[in-house]
This record gives sequence, C-alpha cells and structure tokens, in this order.
Amino acid sequence: MLNLNGFTGTEQYFIHPLFNTIKYTDGIKFIGDNKASWLITDILAVLSHEPKVKKGYEQEGFISIKINFIENKATATYTDGNEKILYTQKYKITDFLKHFEISEGKLNLYYTNGVLMLAREY
Repeated sequence: MLNLNGFTGTEQYFIHPLFNTIKYTDGIKFIGDNKASWLITDILAVLSHEPKVKKGYEQEGFISIKINFIENKATATYTDGNEKILYTQKYKITDFLKHFEISEGKLNLYYTNGVLMLAREY
C-alpha cells in the first residue's frame, strides 16, 4: 500500500496537458501516477470549470478539498477554506483505499496560488 506521509513540500511543479493553468505538486503527481489519475483529472476539471468553485477561489484565493473514502465510495467536498461548501462530488465506486494508506479514510488537498497540493505540502 502506498503512503502519502512522506510528502511535506515539493521539488517541482507539474502541469496537466488538459488544465494548463493549474500547477500541482509532487504529492499530487504521485497520486496520479499510481492508479488515481482519474481523481486528479476530476479535481482539476472542477477547479477549472465549476462556477461556484471558481468564484470562491477568486474571492478567497484558497480552496480546500476534503475527500472522504468509505469502503468503495467517496465524497469530495470543495470549500472556501472557511467551511462554506462550494461543490460536492460523489463517487459511487473507487478502489483508492486498495492502493493508498490514508488516515481515517480522508484525503485533504488545498488549492492556492494556482497550485494544487496535499495538505501536508502546504
């Protein structure tokens, strides 16, 4: 099982070819390179195209993404960092927990200064 605890910063930034206005860190790349590219692509699409999320980012300069995994399902909640919910995405099936070891089935990400990162990389 893959552990994300080793990521506490980043050596470089990466750019997805479909979402070239958002950079992401080593930790995010690691997730995408290891069986969860679908999740990273989906998050980048929401950050780029969901009107409420874009407006929240314009106003606050910060988006918090909390993903709760329960067995083979997940819910991603996008907030403005002050717990105001901007968008929620439900996933009916995922095998994320088969591949990644995360505390309490929760993955926390931040988006600020045009960079998507693991909370530990902030």
